[in-house]
Amino acid sequence: MPGREEMPAAAWLNRLAEDWNRRLAGIGRIRTPAYVYSQDSLLDRLTALQNSFAQHRMRVLVSVKANPNPMLIKAMLGEKAGMDVASSKELKLVGDSEGSFISLVGPGKSAGLIRAAARMRIDQVVVESMRDLTILARSLGRGFERPAILLRVNPAGQATDANEVMGGRASQFGTDEED
Repeated sequence: MPGREEMPAAAWLNRLAEDWNRRLAGIGRIRTPAYVYSQDSLLDRLTALQNSFAQHRMRVLVSVKANPNPMLIKAMLGEKAGMDVASSKELKLVGDSEGSFISLVGPGKSAGLIRAAARMRIDQVVVESMRDLTILARSLGRGFERPAILLRVNPAGQATDANEVMGGRASQFGTDEED
């Protein structure tokens, strides 16, 4: 379906409604909640976000955990979307996505996940602990390409004017500032 900018708004909305009616024709047979997506709308919005952030030298990353639909992931990877992955399943879902930026995130990464990410030559690893860093360093020592390493640190003190407390207490996310 052509993008909205290629036709008058009324024609575009009519075409979108026809497209949805066709797609939803048999949905009455489904006995469970269903998520219905417009791939065209999703990709239009993704492109707009990418373009707007690129002006500021920033990158848009899609959370695979929040959007695990394989068809949508494949479509977004086709548009060179960046992806945040946090598990082996998510890493397999993005596969070897040439040209897309892949970031490994989240606490409790297994050694196998970190090694698999290094083998896939992902672009970035968010390190939550010295353990993560050690495993990554050993994996990279075996000839794997070096990703950017982001270290998540829990600050020792709390921000006094913050609505949500994000530091100054034990957390599974990140390493303590003293370490």
